[in-house]
Amino acid sequence: MDKDFDSIEELMEYVKKDMVKTIHRNSDEIEDVMLTNIKQNVYNAYEPQSYNRRWENGGLYSRDNIIVSAKPVADGVNIFIDNITQGGGWDKGARIAEIIEYGVGDPEDSDTPEYAKPRPFMEPTRDDLEEYETIQHILKDNLDYIK
Repeated sequence: MDKDFDSIEELMEYVKKDMVKTIHRNSDEIEDVMLTNIKQNVYNAYEPQSYNRRWENGGLYSRDNIIVSAKPVADGVNIFIDNITQGGGWDKGARIAEIIEYGVGDPEDSDTPEYAKPRPFMEPTRDDLEEYETIQHILKDNLDYIK
């Protein structure tokens, strides 16, 4: 980094903006963590009988439906990851990430269909990002002044 700064605050703003750009440029690595959790916790939970999964064709597993964003805040950078997939059946138009994450109906009730039971993938994605220090690795690998 060949830049002069007049204050610590100016340096911090520069670093935060650089971190945001780096996270956006490397969002595929963050998306990969979510895709792994979708496959393990959602798609491997059961094989649907009454509908076909869309997978990469506009479904939960489509990178086009996974949004990674970051923004500088007072004490660092906030990173957001979301899946904006909309339902195509009884849930048409609804964002299905929350429906899948938390389920609808009573998961203990034997009459609750498998698709309505919780299959969390958002929280496990966050946990995996923290456990495997994915964000830290992205920053260390791409910002030569962070070691």
